[in-house]
Amino acid sequence: MSAQAEEALQALGARLRGFRKDAGFASGRAFARATSWQESKVSRIENGKQRPSEDDIRRWCEMTGQGEQLGDLVAVVRHVDELWLEWRRQLQTGVEKRQQKAIPVYAKTKVFRIWHPTVIWGTLQTAEYASEVFRQGVSFYEIPNDAEAAVAKRLERQQYLYQGDRIFNVLLKAVPQ
Repeated sequence: MSAQAEEALQALGARLRGFRKDAGFASGRAFARATSWQESKVSRIENGKQRPSEDDIRRWCEMTGQGEQLGDLVAVVRHVDELWLEWRRQLQTGVEKRQQKAIPVYAKTKVFRIWHPTVIWGTLQTAEYASEVFRQGVSFYEIPNDAEAAVAKRLERQQYLYQGDRIFNVLLKAVPQ
């Protein structure tokens, strides 16, 4: 998913969580019972891991007394759909072009601030790691497999680790074994 869509879903989820709490539902479990939804659905929506449907938004607003927010929240869901479609359009010919677009950005950037909770930042990836990331992306998005060319473009970005006076602030999350 594009970073913009992911951020929009997380912001939407936080907003919905606030509505739930303001309505007196102390937990997602209580809200799930009241809506006859699975607890996991409430959790995924509130944490931006699942895109709620427009019907889900209507139900959420109804249950939390936030009917006046319905139009705005539905617009957010539709915007996330548009971002998703744009992401799919960018990837329709594969992932190499997306990697190519990053190279000029790296050439101009002087300070990098990087954090991702689930993968190693692309510029620090080995060829094998990047290959697996792209293989999974190709499979998930069902796009043409140009992973080998994409890996080459991703590794090309590594030259900027060693050139010029760039600053890299990278936070890596340790995964317990």
